[in-house]
Parts: sequence; structure tokens; C-alpha cells
Amino acid sequence: MNNRWWRWGPFAAMLTFGVGVAAAVVGYLRLSLEPAVARQLPYLASAGMTVVLCSGLGVALLVTSRLAARSAEVQELREAVEYLADVLRDRIERPPRRDGPQRSS
Repeated sequence: MNNRWWRWGPFAAMLTFGVGVAAAVVGYLRLSLEPAVARQLPYLASAGMTVVLCSGLGVALLVTSRLAARSAEVQELREAVEYLADVLRDRIERPPRRDGPQRSS
């Protein structure tokens, strides 16, 4: 995922949640204005499905944007560790010194 996605992903998720909340409010208002139960069912079904779909899509957008952000952070850490390993490679792979301190008798 690119850098733009994890910046705009949470905004898109909140926008989708907002659409779901708006659908819930409109559905509730339409339900409350209809006295007959038979005429309430279409509003209940359409508003309910819209709320469920928008909530699911919002959660998916939020999770994928957070995963993309974490993936970018992990990639930065991986590059830092590889750089450090390259810098320290000569010191790590150098054989140990065999000559100890000189003792005078």
C-alpha cells in the first residue's frame, strides 16, 4: 500500500461510518412517521442493510489503513536494522584476537 492510502484511509472510514449513521437516522425518522407496520418494513430493510454495509465497509477501510501504516513502520525498521547490520558486519565477523595481555616474568 502506498503512503497516501494510510493517510486517507481513516478519513474514508469515518465518512463511510457517517453515511451509515445518516442512513440510520433517516430510516428511523421514516419508520416513526409510518403508522402501519406493513409500510415500515421496506424502510427497516433498506436502512438496516445500508447501516450494516456502511459499518462493515468502514471497519474494513479502517483496519486496512492501520495495517498499511504498520507495514510502512515495519519496513522502516527493517531498513534500519539492515543498515546497522551492514555497518557492523566487519566487526561482528572479524575473528577474535588470540593474543592476550603480555605478562612480564
